[in-house]
Amino acid sequence: MSFAEQQSDDYIKQMTEYYRSSDMQENLKQLVKNTPEEFRERILKQELSVYGYDMENGVFLDSLRNPLPDKEREKVMSNVDRRMLSESPSLREHKLQLVGGYLLPDADAIRRAE
Repeated sequence: MSFAEQQSDDYIKQMTEYYRSSDMQENLKQLVKNTPEEFRERILKQELSVYGYDMENGVFLDSLRNPLPDKEREKVMSNVDRRMLSESPSLREHKLQLVGGYLLPDADAIRRAE
């Protein structure tokens, strides 16, 4: 292993430890779950359609056009968040990957960018 490769590995290990902190995880997860906004909207529409739901003026509606109960709305939003953590383009943009529930540096992507 070359000196440059060793330095890169050490840097990635340091980043990984820093990213594991609860404050950093909270910030990273908010970033990934909410950006890009257009992508999140597309995922939300897909999740609503899976259950036959719709959204109008920010209100989630069932197939009879009645507002969804909080439990159903929370289920949809939880699915959106889960998908964003694994599918968001922000993961590639910021060279992140979801590992065991943690957003961590994607070592392979970082090495490719060097």
